[in-house]
This record gives sequence, C-alpha cells and structure tokens, in this order.
Amino acid sequence: MVVVLSSFELVNVAYYILVPWSKLSSNNAVAVAAATSLLGRPAGIIVTILVAVSCAGSITSNIFSVGRLTIAASQRHYLPSFFSRRGLSIPPQTQSNERQILSKLDAPMSVESYF
Repeated sequence: MVVVLSSFELVNVAYYILVPWSKLSSNNAVAVAAATSLLGRPAGIIVTILVAVSCAGSITSNIFSVGRLTIAASQRHYLPSFFSRRGLSIPPQTQSNERQILSKLDAPMSVESYF
C-alpha cells in the first residue's frame, strides 16, 4: 500500500512540474496534458488509449464481482435467498431420444452441482 500511495503522490507532483497551472486548472485530462508536454502528441494519444483500457478493465471487474458478492451476501442471509439462485435443475437424461425439457433458465448445471 505504501508503494501505491507513494507512486500516486509522485505522479501528482510530476503533473504539477510538467503542466503549467493555467492548463492544469482548465484541463480534465491532466495525464494526457503531462504526457503531451513531456513526449509530444503521440505520447498523449497513447496515454489516452491506456486510460480508456484501464477504465474498461475496471468496469469489467466490477460487473463480474457484483454478481459474486450478491450470491455470497444472500447465502449469508444479508440479502433475500432468491438472489443466490444460479439456475434450475436439469431433468435426468433418459435412454430414449425424446426431447428433454430444460429448465426455464436453460442452466447448464443444477444448483446442487456447485456444492
């Protein structure tokens, strides 16, 4: 945690050194302005792409973690129990070639197979 906090502070100090105060206060993309002033326009474009990829990764991790947290909270009775339902059970396979009736959610596994 000390390394992350130190890195954050050093990056902010670098922003104040590289970008004039007039641009810093009127600009929403400070990292892009700092990269552009230090290494030129191509570096600003690269930093813009890296920030966009970082934001997309953060959104993706939030999407996947919210579902897992909801299930865990409902299993510990912090939320209603219907939030922990991950699928309905599939009927057992028969020897005949009849079409099987799948669950309403078409889940590939039953809830019991997770435990």
